[in-house]
Amino acid sequence: MPKIGVALIGVGNCSSALLQGLQYYGKLESKDSIGVRNPTLGGLTPKDIQVVAAFDVDERKVGKDLSEAIFASPNNAPRVAEVPKTGVTVQKGPLLDGLGKSTQNVVIVSSAADANVAKALKIGCATLSRQDQKGQSHLDRASNPPMRLQEERVQEREGTAT
Repeated sequence: MPKIGVALIGVGNCSSALLQGLQYYGKLESKDSIGVRNPTLGGLTPKDIQVVAAFDVDERKVGKDLSEAIFASPNNAPRVAEVPKTGVTVQKGPLLDGLGKSTQNVVIVSSAADANVAKALKIGCATLSRQDQKGQSHLDRASNPPMRLQEERVQEREGTAT
């Protein structure tokens, strides 16, 4: 079971390279991981990483499985590994600051409704934590970080932390 959940904000060439790298290096033994300086870091390997959510604004990516969207135009990263269906559908992210002049003629903004990013991230965390006892605590913290952190600090001071 993966231990690290990742959300991608923008499904461009870097996301393509990341996903292909996770797929490629996740199949190798550490001694065979040429190209990765530290194939095991803190006891974790590429197998421990799972993308749980992805957001983009381009209509050629929104609504597609992440494995397809990473190869959709205008992406042009080379295809170095086959990426099977991920089960992660690229959602329309909010276009908060518009498009830059250099991308206005490249990106086709989707007409889909903006995703509720906070809700999508919470669902992604829940997917990873269903089998993890501590998962609910992490999920609670994500729902209300300042209040939860304050409560935890009080519990630590009083010696009642769980």
